[in-house]
Amino acid sequence: MMKTRYAELAGFDPDDGSDVGIRMAVLSEQVASLLEECAQLRRELFPATAGGESLERHAETRGLSRKGALFARGTLTFSRRSAGEEDLLIPQGTLVSGGGVEFATDAAATLAAGELTVQAPASACTAGAGGNLAANRIDTMVTPVVGISGVQNPAPFTGGTDEESDEQLRERLFESYRSVSNSTNSAFYYGEVTQHEFVASAAVLPRVRGRGTVDIAVSGFLEDLPAGRVQQLQQSLAQKKEINVDVLVKNAVEKRADLSLLLDPMENDSFEEVKARCQAALHDYFLSQQVGESLMCARLLAALCALEGVRNVTLLSPAADVRAAADEIIRPGEIAIARMEVV
Repeated sequence: MMKTRYAELAGFDPDDGSDVGIRMAVLSEQVASLLEECAQLRRELFPATAGGESLERHAETRGLSRKGALFARGTLTFSRRSAGEEDLLIPQGTLVSGGGVEFATDAAATLAAGELTVQAPASACTAGAGGNLAANRIDTMVTPVVGISGVQNPAPFTGGTDEESDEQLRERLFESYRSVSNSTNSAFYYGEVTQHEFVASAAVLPRVRGRGTVDIAVSGFLEDLPAGRVQQLQQSLAQKKEINVDVLVKNAVEKRADLSLLLDPMENDSFEEVKARCQAALHDYFLSQQVGESLMCARLLAALCALEGVRNVTLLSPAADVRAAADEIIRPGEIAIARMEVV
């Protein structure tokens, strides 16, 4: 466009190697860069289109910050082949692995003389959902301990979550606009609780125990919050609540939903691979469940049918939506996925 306009005014086209041609090329590059910066600035001006650090600045204006990643936690069982006459110390920080993930003990444990096994709490070495692991997947001692012959996890490692994404932070930001906090209403209590990175969901229940009372049902990521975390929330709100208001923070009531599915993969897709995608999608679905939110069969099927390699899905159970009370959180129970017989 610049060359065309120049030719209209000067009566000739400038040569690319001429002084005018070189100046025009440099100017054109600078103008293009400036236009891109203006476009980026327009995107960053609004929460709906901002991302990364710019979105975090918008969130800060509402007293929000991005939630960090959490470490998966669980219990390890260390064992020896025969009962010995001496105690065996398993130091804090002992490394084990399974499923391509490393874990470390959170505290020292002692395998007492005459005993074959001892349990120790442990956490994934890397924060994030990748640390969540099914039961009996850990089997390798990365840090050798004299006298210990084996290790396993009798129960799953859970609670690991990735850093809050832009979309998740944006949704919390929009929710803060929809429900404006005035330091006394439900939006205030909800915002104070959910700003903690270990809280996945919460519901504010005013007047459950009578006038002047506020109950807050909270949930971790597919698990109850430890008593220490609940107490932390209780103490935090005690310093900020209204005078003469009785606030009680408690874990949401767990309601398990068993699922039974029939899966028909695409012709050229492996059933096991597609099944694994469905299991991951179900995990994400339940991870997004909110306290007081019912399980909707239609939404569940829509999420599964949208997966790559899925041709058809039949939901055998539950036969209808699973309703949740205001203080209940629906979590996955037994999940069975079988191959659909196609005639």
